[in-house]
Amino acid sequence: MELPIVKKRISHVVVTVSSLSLFLPIVLWSQSGGFSQESRRNLEKRKSVIQNEIDEPKSPPWAGRYRYGSMVSSFQLTLAPESGFAFSSSGCVGIYGLNYGTVQVTDGMLKLVPLEKNRRGDFWGISTELLLISWGERRYLIPPTQILNFINAINAGFEPRRTGSGLYFLKWGDEYKPVVGKPKLPAEYADYLLGNPIQARISSHQGTRIEGDTVRSTVVLDVGTAQGVKVGMQFYFQNALRDYPPAVITAVNDSDSIAEFVQAARGMEELSPRPGLPLSTLADRPE
Repeated sequence: MELPIVKKRISHVVVTVSSLSLFLPIVLWSQSGGFSQESRRNLEKRKSVIQNEIDEPKSPPWAGRYRYGSMVSSFQLTLAPESGFAFSSSGCVGIYGLNYGTVQVTDGMLKLVPLEKNRRGDFWGISTELLLISWGERRYLIPPTQILNFINAINAGFEPRRTGSGLYFLKWGDEYKPVVGKPKLPAEYADYLLGNPIQARISSHQGTRIEGDTVRSTVVLDVGTAQGVKVGMQFYFQNALRDYPPAVITAVNDSDSIAEFVQAARGMEELSPRPGLPLSTLADRPE
């Protein structure tokens, strides 16, 4: 069954994905630069020193090169206990973020102490705290604030990934390593990791509101704590015509739960959240 959609009419301009890709380099160009030649040289020097330490036999398992990103963005982090870290983010027309400094390790938490101005919270920046998560022979570095999103990515089937592309730092080459058992997560998040997907349907549509450039819809799902649902879990629409943002659980009762999903208010086709639409914690995507 295909999900019904409500098409928005744009009176001034229609931007398709293909045309957006033409404008993206122009937008990113305005964000590029701002880094001195000295900073760039320091970054390369630091990477070389770190790599020498990584190559030493006594180097700890977590030391190495990590990456995540997509076809239009790349985030790379190289780090070791004594030589520190070197980070860079790049896009279509160059480097948008870079930093380097020292690393402090405490109970599986890596704290980065940058020497350049840190663009924390910036899309092209880096979190200064990263939790080391091992999964079999794999090594991930996850900001503490993103642990739940990382688990949602596992429940959705996006992790363990088989390419370098993704949303979270994975040690270079670990995408080829098989996973064994479950990832070593903080105890308070262990119950969020599902053994099997949770299937749900919309029971009722509570309302939709427009906030700026977004449309926020609130729905009631027919699953609750009895089925293992928890606040913060993400549910993906099934059999959809395109990829829609997941519905995020905001409140849970024994047999039902409340979820909200956010869509762009302009330039895209909106999903009509009518009762009966199927969702799952496992993303519905082509292989």
